Amino acid sequence: MKRLIALRKRYRAFGRGSFELLNPSSNHVLAFIRRSGNERILVVANLSRYAQMVHLDLAEFRGVAPVELLGHTSFPPVGEQPYALTVGANGLYWFALEHPPRPRVRRSPAHQRAPLPAIAIRRTWEEVVLGEARNALELILPTYLQGQRWFGG
Repeated sequence: MKRLIALRKRYRAFGRGSFELLNPSSNHVLAFIRRSGNERILVVANLSRYAQMVHLDLAEFRGVAPVELLGHTSFPPVGEQPYALTVGANGLYWFALEHPPRPRVRRSPAHQRAPLPAIAIRRTWEEVVLGEARNALELILPTYLQGQRWFGG
């Protein structure tokens, strides 16, 4: 519950945005868009105790990739056809409607970093953080972490 409240506070559109009902293909699904400034939130709620397949007319968002807000999962971009979703029993999606990120430029092998040095562990893993290997780990780890796309800070 705390995560949901924090998420709702993070997006102004939930509390202050406009409210636009959509006309989903299933009468068991409630779908609407909240807007505030540049924020566009798509809410899709299955009001049935059974899973529902639904098509939504999101033509104005063509090329935009919905990003599910709780798991930060990108869904396929909106195309020419009505947007198809399957919503689990009593399920709910909150999507940020964002343009897909620009493709990343892959580095050629010549630009890749040198392989990481190996750290030898002779007896136990405690040696890595307490023994001689700690100095090597302290030198290697910051550079390695900053090069990982999943490392945010």
